[in-house]
Amino acid sequence: MGQIDDLWRYDGRRAVVTGCASGIGEQVARQLTELGAEVVGLDVRRPTLQLKEFHEVDLADPGSIDQAATSIGGQVDALFNIAGVSSGIGDPLRVVTINFLGTRRFTEAMVPAMPPGSAIANVSSLAASAYRENAGVTAGLLDTVTMADGVEWCRRNPEAVTDGGGSRLSKEAIILDGMAHVAALGANGIRINCTAPGVTDTPILDQLRSAYGPEFLDAFRTPLGRTAGPDEQASVLVFLNSRAASYITGQVIWVDGGTIGETDLAGSVSRR
Repeated sequence: MGQIDDLWRYDGRRAVVTGCASGIGEQVARQLTELGAEVVGLDVRRPTLQLKEFHEVDLADPGSIDQAATSIGGQVDALFNIAGVSSGIGDPLRVVTINFLGTRRFTEAMVPAMPPGSAIANVSSLAASAYRENAGVTAGLLDTVTMADGVEWCRRNPEAVTDGGGSRLSKEAIILDGMAHVAALGANGIRINCTAPGVTDTPILDQLRSAYGPEFLDAFRTPLGRTAGPDEQASVLVFLNSRAASYITGQVIWVDGGTIGETDLAGSVSRR
């Protein structure tokens, strides 16, 4: 095996994957296993894929998060925060709690176990494309310390939470929180990056179809002319936490079939 191949491999590395039972998380766990990783999976239900370890976790429940983090124990070389729910569940506060507050708490519990050379990959969304413009509001959520503090902030700021059904706020917060910690993590040799998937064929897509109807999703057209497969999203995440990406940190990668690029070009042309 050549040196280039080694950069992509995960042999001898322990990887923690939330949301491992379905969709992108399942594909990440599968790819990591094929690349030699010792995969520790977490989800609200047990996956069909055989993993080295599995721990049940409910990211809306602080006690469940803490118990899962304690059960994992040992060194963590790569953390993949993929578990999440969409606005299609019709409960914006729960969306923010799971997608950001619970994910943040779990990440904070994992970081002390991560040695220099380790990496974190989070999953945001195309729904967070205006994260810079909305940062003044989102910063208030980032300033909270505990999950309870975050929930209280959400109750005091219902407009921010309900705009986008909780998905926009939570996915913007994931991006900004990673960027806010890039220097502190980097000082300890830990990288942190984020992907922002476009429309992807996963169970979350079924949630959106049920909530908004097929016409809502038909409005999302990409230059590639199709939705993504979960394996296509997974491979980017696996790359970001591999040694092949050892000088990439603090970035958000738009895995959206060209949607952001097309939108940015259209905006630039219209301003001329």
